Amino acid sequence: MKKILIAIILIGIMSCNAVKRVLKDKDKTEIVGREWEKTHGCVTDSFVSFISDTLIVFDTTYKVKLDTINSLQVIESVDTVFVNKTIRIKDTTKVVITDLRRLNIALDSVGHYKGLTAYFKVQFEEQTAQTKVQRHRGNMWKLYFWLLLIIPIVLFIVYKILKSKFTMPI
Repeated sequence: MKKILIAIILIGIMSCNAVKRVLKDKDKTEIVGREWEKTHGCVTDSFVSFISDTLIVFDTTYKVKLDTINSLQVIESVDTVFVNKTIRIKDTTKVVITDLRRLNIALDSVGHYKGLTAYFKVQFEEQTAQTKVQRHRGNMWKLYFWLLLIIPIVLFIVYKILKSKFTMPI
């Protein structure tokens, strides 16, 4: 009985394998693949470019005197020699590694967000148009309200004026 229970538990655990669930669902596989890509770049799909630049160049000329010593006597023969020396100071060589797979993923994301931007732009324009229509409709209701309020008052005043003109005093 104990062995059967252990076997059922093991079968249950093995059937709920997370890797199998991820590999069956393409959306989950894509998410896991992008997260894995952040830490594991592909070397065969990359290129390396070396960048080096000369920052400063010094070109100098030195004047050197030569002295010779023979025995204990000091004989000074002054020969002037010109030495040209060029000093170049270069910046450090940079190595740029670009992973094309990661670049393609970034371009995919850019395309996705451009599509979303276009979608939201269309929605915003539709909302703006609806707002203009609703505002116009509201303004028309205000006009109707004031006309319904003013017309009976004007008619009442006209009625009173006409009644006073056509009625004869007794």
